[in-house]
Amino acid sequence: MKKSEEIRKLLEDNRTRLLDGQDKVGICYDGIVCEEKFPENHYNFIFLLKETNGNDNGKECKEKKDWDYVNWILHQQAENEEEVFEDGSVNKTPFYSPTFSKLYLWSSIFADILKKNTSWLPKYLDGSRIKIPEKREIFKKIGVVNLKKTWGKEATNYKELKEYALKTKDILMKEIEIINPMFVVCGSSQVYAIMKSMLKPERIFTKESKVIPKRPLELFIHNYVVYINFYHPAARGENAKFADYAVETFTWVNELF
Repeated sequence: MKKSEEIRKLLEDNRTRLLDGQDKVGICYDGIVCEEKFPENHYNFIFLLKETNGNDNGKECKEKKDWDYVNWILHQQAENEEEVFEDGSVNKTPFYSPTFSKLYLWSSIFADILKKNTSWLPKYLDGSRIKIPEKREIFKKIGVVNLKKTWGKEATNYKELKEYALKTKDILMKEIEIINPMFVVCGSSQVYAIMKSMLKPERIFTKESKVIPKRPLELFIHNYVVYINFYHPAARGENAKFADYAVETFTWVNELF
């Protein structure tokens, strides 16, 4: 059985617990974006995010059904304009363009630093020079996992998110075990704090940041997996600043391991 099939079965088998008593809501199936391409990274890594607010064109849906989240990652809006797919369907939702760009940028930087390739930075900073198909190829080599497996809201209630994560901890950790990444990039300090609270690591690695002094670099290790404190792809700010911080963070991680 493929890893993606194992993850799907894991989430389906635990559907009642993952829905957590919510009505008119479905499961967001996350995990490895493309199993054939995932091993191509020198060291496998995934992004661990909070929850998704759903691809519903900004409208409040009366009923939200199951969602193939990893497939959506490959086909979400890449630019602030209409995009026509091979099957003739059209994506008219520009909201996700910034998220798409940052996830691409950080994934590219981390993958190349792990391969000790640093000749790429100007190209990645100027995202307009990168064609959409090339961007999508980057996503095929990563995994994206959410703490909460159901549709979220526009704003996250972190108390509720932590309670959900604690109740479904065994499912999340089994999913990470199936994927077997070397690195888990926690998308926000809150997600990182939840994982640190749940896993209770014996040692925390920290380093001052020269790029963003108010946000020190931090990570810990649990069961041979490195958990890194980082930003959420939807974080607001200049790509150049985020790129510098990504270079600083992932270079430090690479030096440690």
